[in-house]
Amino acid sequence: MFSKSIVLVALLLVCASSSDDPSTSMAGVVELTTASFRKIVPKKDYLVEFYASWCGWCKRLVPVWEELGRRIGTEHPTVGIAKYDATKLESDDHKATYAVRGFPTILLIKRSGEVVRYSEDRTTEDIIAWLQDQTGAVFPSLSLEDGESIAPSPVVALTPKNFDAVVGDPEKTVFIKFFAPWCGHCIRMADTWKGLAQSLTDVSDVVIAELDAVAHSDQAQLYHVNDFPTLKLFTKTDKSGQVSYRGARDVVAFTTFLKEHGVNIP
Repeated sequence: MFSKSIVLVALLLVCASSSDDPSTSMAGVVELTTASFRKIVPKKDYLVEFYASWCGWCKRLVPVWEELGRRIGTEHPTVGIAKYDATKLESDDHKATYAVRGFPTILLIKRSGEVVRYSEDRTTEDIIAWLQDQTGAVFPSLSLEDGESIAPSPVVALTPKNFDAVVGDPEKTVFIKFFAPWCGHCIRMADTWKGLAQSLTDVSDVVIAELDAVAHSDQAQLYHVNDFPTLKLFTKTDKSGQVSYRGARDVVAFTTFLKEHGVNIP
């Protein structure tokens, strides 16, 4: 009876810890092997976690890495999320190359060959902000409703860290909604703004974006944002923020406005 109890407790411990096993397959996260490492990593700027399955810190990082996989995924054109079991015998070369001496070691391995070590807080938002700062990439904002799986939004969430990279792109026309979370007009307009972005997903040179002008008031003040929502257009040739939209707040009117300012919409 005593031995059966021990077995039962052991099984329960295994089950309880299986969800925090860093070797578990994660959606949107590339599981690197020694054979695939040199083939996959040079294709994008990869954020790689070098982990050990027995490492307590690595186990605590599992939910963060899963969230990064959902946020960025494998389809992002320039940035990828990966992990690598650095305890395997054949991993010694990679550990030496990247000076991996403890777990987890988190490195951004860029296509250029540059390697940047991540040493800030290990939260999803901190890592996302750091990645955007390091790569200039943009990651869609996400929403979660009624326990459903998280899905990316077609509206680009701007922050001071990614603003210049997104808005300053000479190949993009960027239409921005400056909003306040407490603003009733902004709340009522949210679905329309998302619908506009969704309708333009096949138009590669236009970005529909939004910036929380309360959380990022300094950035908003650069463009004299005093009312909410304030809508401004940054075209490929005019990044001054002087072009404001004051018409009807519906998808048809927004689309007409974009066409009038040079956006080629079928």
